[in-house]
Amino acid sequence: MNKQPDRTPTTRTPTRQMQIRGRVVLILVSVFLWFMAYNAVTTAFSRYAITVWKMEGGGFASCLMVATVAAIISYIPVGAISARIGRKKTILLGLCAMLISYSAVFFYPTYNVTANFFFALIGCGWAAVGVNSLPMVVEMSKGSEIGNKYPKDVETLKHKLDVRGLRICNAWFSSLLLSEGYEATIEAFIKHRDFLHAL
Repeated sequence: MNKQPDRTPTTRTPTRQMQIRGRVVLILVSVFLWFMAYNAVTTAFSRYAITVWKMEGGGFASCLMVATVAAIISYIPVGAISARIGRKKTILLGLCAMLISYSAVFFYPTYNVTANFFFALIGCGWAAVGVNSLPMVVEMSKGSEIGNKYPKDVETLKHKLDVRGLRICNAWFSSLLLSEGYEATIEAFIKHRDFLHAL
């Protein structure tokens, strides 16, 4: 039986907060560089396909479409994989898959349909990066928006937030001004405001 890692919340000390902030910055810089690199490679590939493979009329776009479709299909399986082995390992596997695939495609002297396997692998690798980057940043954040699954009792919610070192940054308020009327909407808004202020 697989043992899940212990995710018991801990109180955030100033040193721990600095470490988390540093990691968040590194992840955000990494995400920025990944997107820049991917866009640069796809641009360079279009030139490569025209110059080396002699593909005419935008035929290279079908190769990139294979990567895009493979990414879309692999989003859910990649999420399941990252739940089992961890987000960092999944991202590293995705980056390795992309590097190996681009390197393999480089050795094709002309376009061959078998290259589509490597383009599909590129898409899966890119999905591994994209699916896991934002959740890593969100998990390290201190703020949270109140969802409908959160406890409605102020004391219970405050305790659960304090244990995890979180604060509420926002909560959605749906005003039903036309159907509920002005007085009822204002009363609901004041109750909502007081709830947030108590947190």
